[in-house]
Amino acid sequence: MPGDPAYNEDKLLTDYIAFNSFGVKEAGGTQKETSRGKIKLGGQEYLKAETVISIGDMHVCYYARKIDDDVILFMSISFPKNRTAEEFEKCFE
Repeated sequence: MPGDPAYNEDKLLTDYIAFNSFGVKEAGGTQKETSRGKIKLGGQEYLKAETVISIGDMHVCYYARKIDDDVILFMSISFPKNRTAEEFEKCFE
């Protein structure tokens, strides 16, 4: 968050998942975080959070990397249970 150098990738993912979970709940579903950890994409380290949304049994992964005190790069992907995040992550090799 601009002006707050203590705001990091972990806080961003926590805030975004909470925000998104509210919308999922309003639609009658739930969103549960299943894992969180560091991953390399294109030679850069990202924090990755994996979640499952009960509506349609969708999986959603969020990726964040702090560029500087004012910028955090954020990406999200969603996919059905018969696909994997690794299929997307291979695109960065």
